[in-house]
Amino acid sequence: MPVSATWTTPLDWATNYVVGESDMDTYVSSNDLYLYTFGGGSGTAFPGTPTTGQRFWRTDFTPHRLYYYTGSAWSLLVGSVGARVYNSADIALTNNTTTALTFNSERFDTDAMHSTSSNTDRITCQVAGTYVIGAGTRYATNATGVRTTYIDLNGGTIIGLDTKSAISGTLTDLMVNTVYALSVGDYVRVIAFQTSGGSLNVSAVGNFTPEFWMYRIGA
Repeated sequence: MPVSATWTTPLDWATNYVVGESDMDTYVSSNDLYLYTFGGGSGTAFPGTPTTGQRFWRTDFTPHRLYYYTGSAWSLLVGSVGARVYNSADIALTNNTTTALTFNSERFDTDAMHSTSSNTDRITCQVAGTYVIGAGTRYATNATGVRTTYIDLNGGTIIGLDTKSAISGTLTDLMVNTVYALSVGDYVRVIAFQTSGGSLNVSAVGNFTPEFWMYRIGA
């Protein structure tokens, strides 16, 4: 919706748009919601000659997204960006070998951050910002060795890790969460490692393992 349009009902606004306090003020009078909006424009593509600090609604996203121009690039100000993916089958791990877990299904993916056909082990940043990044893994029961799950950045940097020694008769659950600033093109993977002495599965359990997520929380 163009920023100059009139909001008809609170429900229409609340179900379709996300706003920030720095750009819109609200007040309630006689059970109606009123908005004071900024100038800037809206559309499905950024204007060709923006000015520093200019705001712009991108209406080709649902919910619509609010961007501002830094002077050199457009930066996301308000809007949801993220993905959560999983594998519907167990993944076999070779003993004493790191394995990048693959993910054949998606719970949501707002910006084509993950593919189920190529590089299925990756979630790739499409919008620069600070992200919560995490993974859930369950290792099959075995009494020997250690289990390790970590988040790998761009094929070589560990940015979050969890590890446990195996306990006889008990499944090993590892949950990794971290917060990290990413640039466009950065990618993250979930790496699993075990030293049971033989092959061992990361088990598929609905909504829990193996699961992998990344969600933008700020600039």
